[in-house]
Amino acid sequence: MSPRLASLPVDARFALLPPLTLVELSGADAGTHLHRFCTQDLRAVAPGGGREAMFLDAKGKLTAHGIVLRTADRWWFLGDAGQGARLAAHLDRYVIREEVRIADLGDARIGVLIRSSSGWNEPTAATLPDLASGAAMIAMSEDEALLIVRDGRFGADGVIVIGTRDAIDALTGVWDQAGNGRLSDGDVERARIEAGWPRFGVDVDAGYLAQELDRDRTAISFVKGCYLGQETVARIDALGHVNRKITPVRIERGAIDVPAELFAGDAPAGRLTSRVSIDGAETGIGLATLKIGAAKPGTVLRTEVDSAVRITVIDPASSSVG
Repeated sequence: MSPRLASLPVDARFALLPPLTLVELSGADAGTHLHRFCTQDLRAVAPGGGREAMFLDAKGKLTAHGIVLRTADRWWFLGDAGQGARLAAHLDRYVIREEVRIADLGDARIGVLIRSSSGWNEPTAATLPDLASGAAMIAMSEDEALLIVRDGRFGADGVIVIGTRDAIDALTGVWDQAGNGRLSDGDVERARIEAGWPRFGVDVDAGYLAQELDRDRTAISFVKGCYLGQETVARIDALGHVNRKITPVRIERGAIDVPAELFAGDAPAGRLTSRVSIDGAETGIGLATLKIGAAKPGTVLRTEVDSAVRITVIDPASSSVG
């Protein structure tokens, strides 16, 4: 077992994550191939690093969203469940003479989230990249059985460990015996929503345009040059905005089942897709897809079912939506 994972800080808590997408790319041209088909500039990514990115179809619609990571001899795509088969087929379709091998490993790997406010011994806070810039960090355990990832999707203090079920079960057994607590599903969901990370299949799907995820600053390079779907991205950038986007909201005065249609006055404004309680059952935070006119911070929305519930748009530039 990796020494860096055998013991955690006393305050560290952990939780098994929902199913994930993990696509592995190897071969001399793996990095170049990924760079040609994603929204991010990967040329400066060194082993141990990574970047948030999107992969688009020819019309600029979303094929996959997640983190592209690099280890010593291969590249990885890590994302929410439901993207692996489509992304692997998408990338394989454009392999002509390139030396690239693509494997969808999502069904063979699971992930566990660790959160600790005091940090942990390796990687240390001092060595972490600026997560706000879209950067990420990856390491391998000594026996290469585990991927250790820090990418900001669960906040700055979140670390994801990915491995086979047997390997993850062995780790969590050690942590349970050591007295480290478990994160609840609500803890995990709150961390994701506070980080502004839209979940594929819940908040976004293959019908979304890149800028509708509102991840421009961290996931899109507007200067890297051509890639599949780039014309649509550039056209939207020239126009100045999309017609809808993922937006953080605060919910007060009642619980809401998601998904829920939202209204600004009597006019349809969008849909709430994620929600978690933060201060009791009647207060929560969430992510919604809103029409651009309703996405201004401070805008008050309501649901069709319960007009007493108060939903307020939050500034996504704040450090937390909580």
